[in-house]
Amino acid sequence: MRAVLLLLLLVALLVQETDGKRKGKKFKIKEPDVVRKIKKALDPVGILYPKKEKSGAKDLAKVTEDAIVNEHLRLSTQVMNWLHKVVDVGKGIANGVCRTVKHL
Repeated sequence: MRAVLLLLLLVALLVQETDGKRKGKKFKIKEPDVVRKIKKALDPVGILYPKKEKSGAKDLAKVTEDAIVNEHLRLSTQVMNWLHKVVDVGKGIANGVCRTVKHL
């Protein structure tokens, strides 16, 4: 299970987004919040010696699940906001068409 999650972390690190700010000849890479949370939860001592009681490793599955749920909520909120804007534009166009037809 840990190997799969580490592989997912590696893939997420490879698909990092850039924030567009150039620093010299390199882009400054902005790490996604999900990756930061997973990195924080990973503890080398906890991975190498999982039975050690003083390990600071958190339940990686729980951290990943929470991060996925939060990201899904954020994206669905963005989509709903965009749809509300589209509806407002549609209402404006419909009102303009009705007024134009009324005056003809």
